[in-house]
Amino acid sequence: MENNVIKFHSAHPANNDNDMYRPEPVANNKPQWFLDKEKYSKDANGKYYTDLFRNKETGILEVHKIPSWKSCPAMLDIFSSGYYLFTPTDITFKENLEIEYDDKWKNGGGGKKFCMPRGYEPEMPYPEGYSSNTFAWLPNWYMEVDKNYTVLLTHPININDLPFKTMSGFIDASNILIGSGNISFYIKENWTGTIPAGTPYAQVIPFKNESWSSEIVNYSNEEIQENAKTRFEKYIVGPGLTRYKQDYWHKKHYE
Repeated sequence: MENNVIKFHSAHPANNDNDMYRPEPVANNKPQWFLDKEKYSKDANGKYYTDLFRNKETGILEVHKIPSWKSCPAMLDIFSSGYYLFTPTDITFKENLEIEYDDKWKNGGGGKKFCMPRGYEPEMPYPEGYSSNTFAWLPNWYMEVDKNYTVLLTHPININDLPFKTMSGFIDASNILIGSGNISFYIKENWTGTIPAGTPYAQVIPFKNESWSSEIVNYSNEEIQENAKTRFEKYIVGPGLTRYKQDYWHKKHYE
């Protein structure tokens, strides 16, 4: 099957200075703490957690190691989906919310900067533990997708050790001249320091525009119990292991 294509168009002259920090698939940039995590859980002494589980074919009790969150397909999907946008230069936050970074990133086409303060935005709730003043990323790359697709632009999902929080939004990016807008973000309260060049500041996930409706499906208490029994008998294959990954999971692919 032919791949869909997302194009990243250069929107800043400084992009021509080198080939670093260009948009890349998230799968190529998994955080080190995720890569270092083992697939099975251990206690503080390094011993694997285990549990007994009866083999449904032989009836014999078997010892199974208990999977860690590294084995969760949902977690793997997050670090396999979409693309990262990276800071192209070091950005230093000083006291009083002053920022400094390389002047060449402050003078783009049409006076375009990469990062700037926006100030306080009344009635806009801000994340707990962050300054109430907003800043804005002005992406140096514009996304382009087919008109039948939309781009979700959000904070790098499950990357919670960054000193900033990028807000989320949708962009219908079929016309690159519209650009990517200004992406608001918040900085941690009283945080000073430098965000290094090459830090992912946004995750880009394209998806197809489709209309949906919703439906609520109710079950009796007996049916709920029966569904749970069926799930255990047919789909649970070990402690923390189901047939989901083998039979239902679709591996995500972005390049």
